[in-house]
Amino acid sequence: MITAPQSQNHNTDKGFTLVELLLVLALLGMVLAGIFQFFFFTNRTYADTDSMSQVIQETNLFISQIEREIRSASKPNDATKAVRVLNNGEQIDIYLYHSSDDKYERISYRLNPSNKTQLQRGSISAAASQSVPGTGSNPQYGAIPEDAWKTLVTNVANHSQNATLFTDISDDQYLTSERRHISIDLRILDPDSNRSVTVQTSAMSRSGRSKTSLIAAGGADAIPASNVIVLYNGSPITSIQTDWRGKTFSVIGKIEPLAATNRSIKWS
Repeated sequence: MITAPQSQNHNTDKGFTLVELLLVLALLGMVLAGIFQFFFFTNRTYADTDSMSQVIQETNLFISQIEREIRSASKPNDATKAVRVLNNGEQIDIYLYHSSDDKYERISYRLNPSNKTQLQRGSISAAASQSVPGTGSNPQYGAIPEDAWKTLVTNVANHSQNATLFTDISDDQYLTSERRHISIDLRILDPDSNRSVTVQTSAMSRSGRSKTSLIAAGGADAIPASNVIVLYNGSPITSIQTDWRGKTFSVIGKIEPLAATNRSIKWS
């Protein structure tokens, strides 16, 4: 007797179980999250660096410009200093004399009165005067027009009472120098990265009213020391030749002129 073959069911379908599918999705999400974080961090770092580079560029341009102008400053007349700090350190006036065209100029830097986060620069020229720089009451200057102010630096941070933008550190209790020594403390806050940049520097004007760079507190001209003579046994010496090994001898330093008001010297 021939029997019919019995049918057999073979399950050949392949796939993921629900648990496997959830595990794969979880791993894929972690990988994608890592890739996203990498690209996001890279892009954010680039944006922050670009923003900070613009802040630093603005700052460097301002510092190089104002240092150059302070070093070239000179007294415009007897009543005015070569560099003046005004408004509690929020403004500075720098006076220049251009001998090539006999022109006097006042350059000012200030925090914008209506927006203290902006550092501005303005200038005004005075008419040619018959008086030499630093004599009499000439030249006369007018006010800088509002449309002549140009913003150089933005996002200037607030300065406390102990950290002003401009400070005149020239004066001491003994002498008042016609050469002005100005300290600059600029603080800028980058709004994108919320990080601050602080630049501190100082500059001194090279010239005053005349060859005498110091004026005594009472108004009399100070006489600077011009020379130092080294004396040995009462005679000036320029060189010493000796074979006194291990021995010492004494010399005397004499400051000229004898009427010099500031007789401090440094040996080196």
